[in-house]
Amino acid sequence: PLLLGEKLQVMGVDDTVISWITDYLTGRPQFVRLGSVLSDVVNHQRLNVNKTREMVIDFRRKKMPSQPLRIRGEVVDEVEDYKYLGVVIDNRLDWKSNTEAVYKKGMSRLYFLRKLRSFNMGSRMLEIFYQSVVASAIFFAAVCWGSSIRASNTNRLDKIIKKAGSVLGLRLESFETVVERRMLNRLLSIMDNDHHLSITQ
Repeated sequence: PLLLGEKLQVMGVDDTVISWITDYLTGRPQFVRLGSVLSDVVNHQRLNVNKTREMVIDFRRKKMPSQPLRIRGEVVDEVEDYKYLGVVIDNRLDWKSNTEAVYKKGMSRLYFLRKLRSFNMGSRMLEIFYQSVVASAIFFAAVCWGSSIRASNTNRLDKIIKKAGSVLGLRLESFETVVERRMLNRLLSIMDNDHHLSITQ
């Protein structure tokens, strides 16, 4: 937006209009369209080193110390795990940190499901609460990580699901079953989409 503002100023556009345009465009993704071709995001913002993190993924048995990453002379903090779009990614890619976060969130939401039952909430409302609050936390982005976790972590998540099932008086599908179904649905939706990047013409 700032580069556009400078160009508009050179062209003699009113300062108030330039201010409005740059204010409107700041923080919004910008694209260039030429005919039917759409560019990648055009972004002239500077990288904020204080908010940038580096995560080194190294599967070698004998790990070598990594050189510090520097941007404009500033060292970027190295982390072992990082929360990105609600999913915790760790440098071992074993999803242990993410599963722990999901487990804690699921248990805290299970508490509220039990509280609702103690208030004699109807079974239909309890099911809606489970699906929208408890299950949404347990299965959030599970297509990305659910099939890669260890059996012990799958069992921990299944315990929450079983406890929720006992509160609801239902037999709920296991974590693995739900993840497999969602992965299959995702795969089928990709295959049905002629414009998806993985589909070759």
